[in-house]
Amino acid sequence: MGILTTIFGKGKQIAPEERLLRSLMIMLAGVDSILGVDRVQRLSYGDAVRWFVQNQPESSEPLRGALIRRPDPCGYQVIWLFLDEGNDPVTGADGGPHGRKAIVAELDEELSECFGDHDLLIFA
Repeated sequence: MGILTTIFGKGKQIAPEERLLRSLMIMLAGVDSILGVDRVQRLSYGDAVRWFVQNQPESSEPLRGALIRRPDPCGYQVIWLFLDEGNDPVTGADGGPHGRKAIVAELDEELSECFGDHDLLIFA
C-alpha cells in the first residue's frame, strides 16, 4: 500500500464517500461478532495509520483503508477495514472482513481534526 494518505476528512465532503460510508455501516451490522473488540483509552492518528501499515493483507491489487468512527456510550467505536478497488471489504482466510474494531475512550487532536464532522476516513 505504500505511504497512506488521508483523502477524506478535515471538513471535505465527497458524495461517493458518503455512499461508501452508508454501505459499510450496513455491512458493519454483522462485523461486531466477527472482528472482536479491543479497548483503547486514547487513539492517535499515528496509531490508527500504523495499524493499517502493519496489518496489510497479502494482495496483488491496490488496497485502500477505511477508518470508521461511530458514537458509543464509552466514547467511540472505531473500525479499521481494508477495501478493494470496488470499495468492498477485503476478507481474510476465515471469510470475514480483514479489519479491527476498538472501543476508544478518546481520539487525539490530530485524528479528531481529520474526522471533522464526518465519520469516515479513507487512506490510499
